[in-house]
Amino acid sequence: MNDLKSLATYLNVPVAKLSLDQKEKILVWKEKDGKTLRGLISIAKYLSRNSSHHKQFSGESIEERAAIDQWLEYRLNNIDRAQQEKDTNAFIKDINTYLEDKVYFVGHQLSLADFLLYYGLHNLFRDLTFYEKQKYMHLSRWFDNVQHAENVRQTQTLIPFQKNILYTGSAH
Repeated sequence: MNDLKSLATYLNVPVAKLSLDQKEKILVWKEKDGKTLRGLISIAKYLSRNSSHHKQFSGESIEERAAIDQWLEYRLNNIDRAQQEKDTNAFIKDINTYLEDKVYFVGHQLSLADFLLYYGLHNLFRDLTFYEKQKYMHLSRWFDNVQHAENVRQTQTLIPFQKNILYTGSAH
């Protein structure tokens, strides 16, 4: 829920009533007029569409919008549902490789995908050692860049990164 409240704040969209449906374990967003939305992706896209940053944040082309949608699904299917260390290691390696030659997940500026992936990965990064962060240097570079983007981190803990290479050999 924190990620959607932070997203609403970031996009300067009024925060409605946000709750968790205990039976279905799904987020529910309820507007004052009674309109109800269910699910992380649906709510996030609704917030983005109702902001003045819509085009830049949600993708300027059909291809960018589709890529953002893919990364939002990736978060739900891989990051949020990872239950074992092997699952986590697999998606960390995949994302690290993907970001090898990219600053952001989609396009050349912060997008909805970056924002929600940052929030989805925050607890994981909080627990990584400096060695592990260095081992996944492209993902770490991206994460540190996003956490320092204006108004993204909000109430999240600032995750420290070592600027000097600490380990050589197998870390790369």
